[in-house]
Amino acid sequence: MVSKREARQLLKKSNSERSHSSSAVSTFATLSDRILLLFAKRVESEVDNKDGRGSRVTSEHVTNAALHMMTIIAELEEL
Repeated sequence: MVSKREARQLLKKSNSERSHSSSAVSTFATLSDRILLLFAKRVESEVDNKDGRGSRVTSEHVTNAALHMMTIIAELEEL
């Protein structure tokens, strides 16, 4: 789970001059956690063996999942 401290740090990275309300930080932490869960599920979908036994998630699986999600986000930004 993304902590409130981590959420505040991430928000500050995008614009260190901006202030964020406590509720904004909490909401960001909650929604970040949901996005990370979707990412984890996408990583799992990259693995051939679906039952989890006899296979290992590799950095290639993680990279492929990230590229897939970044492509979708880039397409949404173009709308």
